[in-house]
Amino acid sequence: MEDHNMRYREVIPNQSVEEKWKEITLTFGGTQSTLQDIRIPDKAGGFGYENRSYPESRNRFIYWRTSHDVLELSEMSLDLNLIDNNVRYKFSESPILAVSICELVDFVVILVATVSSVHRLYYPHPNQLHKSHGLDTKCMSIFKEASVTQARDPLTFHMIGTPSSTNQPIAHSAACGMDPMGSEAYFALAWQNSLTLFTMNCSNGHTLAMELRQSTVVPRILSNFTGVLRGKNTSNNQCVNSLVFYLMGDEMVLFALYRDNFLRMWSLGNGQCLATINCHEESTEPRFQSPQNSTLRSGCSNTICAFMSYTSGCEFVIISILPDPLGGTNHSLNLINIILAPNYDLVDYQLTENRIWGLFCNSEGEYKVSSVSLVPGNGVNWVSAGLESLPDRFSVQMEMTTDARQAYCSYIFQPGRFQRSIIAKALVTFRRSNILPDTNYPINLLKDRVCNAVATEIENEIRGLELPDEEYIEISLQFWERFYSCCEQYHLKACQPIGLIPLELESLETVCIVKKNMFSLLRQCEFLEHCMLSGSQDAEDLGQIPKDFAGNSQKMDNLMKLVTILADIEQQIPDEDKLDIDRRLYQLQMPINIVDKLVEDMLAGEHDKTPLSRTFLTQIRQQALNIKNVPEAMHTLLEALRLDFGSHEDMQALPDPLEQISQSHVRNLFASQFGISLVAESLQQIATVRYILCRNLLILQYILIDTTALSSDILENIRSHKIPETEVFVQAYFVIVWIAKTSADPGLMSNALDSSINRLNNLHLSDARQYLLKTTQPCSLLELFLKSKGWQMTLEHYVSGNYRMLMDNKQQMTLLPLATIVGQLVWPVSGNFAFGAWLIGSCQHIHIQDYVRLLNGWCEWNNCSRQFILGVSMLDSGEVEKAYDLFIQASRGVYTEPFLMDKIIGQDVDGEVTTGEAIVMYYLKVIRLFEQYNALHCVIRLAQSAIQLLMPKHPQLAMFQSIMFTNHLALNHYEEAYHALISNVEPSRRKDYLRELVMCLFHKKRLDLLMRFPYIGLQDELESIIETRARSMPIEDNIHYNFLYAFFITKDNVRKAAAVMYEQAMRFGYESNSLDAMQYRYDCLLACVNALHLVDKQYAWIAKPVSSKEDNGQVDKVIVLEIEDIRRELHQIEATIILSKHRRELSTILKVGPDELVALLATSRLFTAAVKLARAFKITPTIVMENLASACVHASSEQSNEVWMWLQENDLADLPLKNSPMAMAWNLLEKLLAENEVSGTTILRRSVAKRILHLGAFLPHWLFLSYKKDNPSELLHLFVIHGHLVEATDFAVAYITSMLGNNYEAFGLRNSLLSNEAALCFPVQDIDLLLHALKLNFDYDTEYEEAHKKLINIVDEYLQAAESVSNNKIQYELQRS
Repeated sequence: MEDHNMRYREVIPNQSVEEKWKEITLTFGGTQSTLQDIRIPDKAGGFGYENRSYPESRNRFIYWRTSHDVLELSEMSLDLNLIDNNVRYKFSESPILAVSICELVDFVVILVATVSSVHRLYYPHPNQLHKSHGLDTKCMSIFKEASVTQARDPLTFHMIGTPSSTNQPIAHSAACGMDPMGSEAYFALAWQNSLTLFTMNCSNGHTLAMELRQSTVVPRILSNFTGVLRGKNTSNNQCVNSLVFYLMGDEMVLFALYRDNFLRMWSLGNGQCLATINCHEESTEPRFQSPQNSTLRSGCSNTICAFMSYTSGCEFVIISILPDPLGGTNHSLNLINIILAPNYDLVDYQLTENRIWGLFCNSEGEYKVSSVSLVPGNGVNWVSAGLESLPDRFSVQMEMTTDARQAYCSYIFQPGRFQRSIIAKALVTFRRSNILPDTNYPINLLKDRVCNAVATEIENEIRGLELPDEEYIEISLQFWERFYSCCEQYHLKACQPIGLIPLELESLETVCIVKKNMFSLLRQCEFLEHCMLSGSQDAEDLGQIPKDFAGNSQKMDNLMKLVTILADIEQQIPDEDKLDIDRRLYQLQMPINIVDKLVEDMLAGEHDKTPLSRTFLTQIRQQALNIKNVPEAMHTLLEALRLDFGSHEDMQALPDPLEQISQSHVRNLFASQFGISLVAESLQQIATVRYILCRNLLILQYILIDTTALSSDILENIRSHKIPETEVFVQAYFVIVWIAKTSADPGLMSNALDSSINRLNNLHLSDARQYLLKTTQPCSLLELFLKSKGWQMTLEHYVSGNYRMLMDNKQQMTLLPLATIVGQLVWPVSGNFAFGAWLIGSCQHIHIQDYVRLLNGWCEWNNCSRQFILGVSMLDSGEVEKAYDLFIQASRGVYTEPFLMDKIIGQDVDGEVTTGEAIVMYYLKVIRLFEQYNALHCVIRLAQSAIQLLMPKHPQLAMFQSIMFTNHLALNHYEEAYHALISNVEPSRRKDYLRELVMCLFHKKRLDLLMRFPYIGLQDELESIIETRARSMPIEDNIHYNFLYAFFITKDNVRKAAAVMYEQAMRFGYESNSLDAMQYRYDCLLACVNALHLVDKQYAWIAKPVSSKEDNGQVDKVIVLEIEDIRRELHQIEATIILSKHRRELSTILKVGPDELVALLATSRLFTAAVKLARAFKITPTIVMENLASACVHASSEQSNEVWMWLQENDLADLPLKNSPMAMAWNLLEKLLAENEVSGTTILRRSVAKRILHLGAFLPHWLFLSYKKDNPSELLHLFVIHGHLVEATDFAVAYITSMLGNNYEAFGLRNSLLSNEAALCFPVQDIDLLLHALKLNFDYDTEYEEAHKKLINIVDEYLQAAESVSNNKIQYELQRS
């Protein structure tokens, strides 16, 4: 390890979540008394893999700790996340004396020596393990297969003996080792007056024991005699304080440090003492050992270090081993250096090639890690490492407006502050419960339980009392402080250091501090950090010169003096003022205003009463005067503080970085959760120191200006140039510190978070799902950023060398360059926006708002990009109006800021993009984002904004107009949607969107709006759209036809309205057989007829398409329908509807023709409907009249209600109302006969009379009179053929009498039988038939005989008259002739 006298700082990786342990319990002969008789202090140690160039073992180490009879082994890697890397061995009742780790080619062997047994535990080497399992970011630990069976293998352990009696001695010290070939394992155990070596054969487990004693008596006698002369107690000369094995060439030897301060080197082969040396200089003054034991540590280059503890002081003795040059056993030991130890208790120390590292503890229980150089010429100067201070309850910042619960929870659950197990234990103690804590609580659940426990205690304290707010707050603070105290006590115990492990890893030379329940690492400080921590007393001891100052000692000297002043100011400013500055910066107060007021208060205070006393101010002015060029020194410091990358083009011009990373040696470098946490914590420390430097520099600048300590031109230079730049750096580093300390949102996939990620993924703005699912422990924003994509970017820049180094890379390890790159990635004053892009990609919406708030107002870099991510955050939070304003502001940077260019342009097109195209792409992406959140009114406003920025002939203008239409339509802004539709510059889009508007308005039943729009230039398209829509939809609930009818009527296109109604009626007939469909069909035909009546007669027709089958196949024709054709169809539908109410077989009714339908109506006693249909189709209603006549005849025998029922189904409007249903029936028959009998005919009366007579009833008088007048002969015939002989005789007598001149008008005769009148037709056949029938019935009734006589007489009289008239006619004709 090269030595530069650089200070070291402790870095504690995030260990909030305690690792899981594999528990293995072993019993090998220890008894309960063993633990009572011996008290072995807790120890720790470790081991780093030798072959560090392989990825499997690079940056990988093992550390162990012992506690009585428990051995804990942990394997850690800074590059890989190891699985099952913790194992805990419990050697029951056998305290552990020594542990050693040895690395072989195929195995890692851990040697353990207890008071009752020795063990050889072996595990596969990482190189062998990953050959079979492969290498990934997450891989198996060597402890994965550790088991009880393996540990109890008889070949791996040896029992020393059971210390069952109290008189039997117990070993108090031990050491373990193994030969380089791994064939034998060595265990040396020291009892009170003896030392025994156990050699275990690793192949068969056979173990040999050999006591190590001096071979001759004389040397021991001389040695004892010399000791007596010097006043030493010779009884403990054989008591060993410490043991260590050492590999000298190819030979393993054992070094034993005895209580008499002699160091002896023992051979492991023959047990001989090879060399001896006294570890303190010869002097006459006796030196007595202190209660603290002396210890040995082996080093490199044949060096042994012995820590000698005396009552007068402690020292480290460096002894070199001089092997026999002839290859024999005449080795020698040489004391080469003695280093006084600090005046503290030594806990542990380790020897490296160039340094001694010591872990010390003072009387107050405070620990420190110090080191001293072994390089000749550097002097003896112990350099202390900066250990992290323990959490302090007074660090919890409480303000008047801050809730105690919020403040303490934020502090307690800050990532890395307390382990989860510590909080769980504190919760059990706080509750005063006996239940063991569960350390597997999710952090959110644990936080809730803590809050509930404290709230319960508060409620128990106040017991429902109404307390003033001040008292309640005081009680709340009291219980939260009590819970914090519990956490603090457990944390102090867990953080107690017990051992050191110097590690020379591939990427980091460090020292691991093993603690009770965690571990930490020491890292070298970077240049400015070293200067600040060193202060004025040892700044000149800096042996590392930054490359920027090489060859310029004056520049370096000025910088050192300036930093010394700033370090002194840091010591003088009270912590309250520092916290106040931080709080005000977080509240967005400008640093110049804060510092100006602070310095003004300091200078205005009383002498020696202000934080910066007059004496100190004088000292500052004097130190400033000693700087030869103050502005240059400030400029040099600010340049050293700058974290800018090169230009953005340089950052982007990386030659396939992913390929380089996958193939180069940096693959998985520091990629584990511990490695990333180490880098993040290192950056937090560096950024904090740099922030302090910037803040104190600003304070110094105002002190110099207010005290006029320098010349006016220098002060003016500071005021005009240095202060503005310093102010920016103060704010920039404050933001970095905020990023490094702020807790990230837990990576728990909730429905809301998953929805947010999905929305952003659709726009390529989020890639957080895989990283959030991998996040298993609370961490800071910086750490989560690195765990996602930040670390990949860091390695890309590390491989390319595209980062700013303060010192030569050859003299730096990897950690500081990586931390520098990470700092550059989050540095806000540059064109880089990686962190802001990650914030939005990982949906850290709350932190986005805070991040942007901290940068707004002073940081001009990436201003539009910040507005963009803040807009997304606001949108996710439901603040759509704020988001809209932010996106409008962000549009100014779409072609100038890299983030917006990458997100808006880079993923969509290749090649050059104009500013106008970039604006279009930006607004399109933002519009899609608002659509994801259903903020449609903002989408409309964004589209309007984009339209205003585009030229009238821009090709994307129609698209934004389409967006306006679509979203107006979605928001039910129908009129606005119509205007957006009309204004669209593309005709094809107008037609498409008109279709959408029509469909939407029909769906919403807003036909009034659809009717009201003017449709300028789009009326034909509208008609086509609605017609197509009407024909494509089922006829049921199809309102499109009705709308078209109304629309055409409104537009005075009545003929089209009629055609629409007829088409609807026709579809009702084809597609539905229901009664409702028939009614709709009737209404449509009725509307059609009404519309055609309003058209000029020559245009009052409709073209109807029909299909018919002919010889050539299916033939489509068009027939012309006039009003009468439609009216007939209307009547048929009407009749069908009426009939369907009385018959269930509607499908059958629909298939019949008009004739059958008339008959069905008649049989259903729907006489008026039947007559109406018959009249429409010019069908003789004979069957109707016959059925009506039958009904009238039967009405006399039916119940009145029944007669009234069928009468009511007919049209009785024009009939006089009668009380008798029978009279109403005959009146109906009379009316229908009168209306439908063709003038001059008696067809209907004949059928009616025939039916009545057939039923044996008498003809009604009105029918008889009417029939007698129009066709008496036919009536006579009916009487005769139906057997009404008496009535026929009377009618014949009256008829013949009228012919003879008696009331001939009653029978419809024009004249009587006269010679000068026209001839009359005598019904000879009917009279003859009547006479014959009467004659046949003489025997049955005398009435027939009388009737026969009567008829014969009148016939004879008629014949005489006819003969006389005939003769007269003849004579008249003869006379004329």
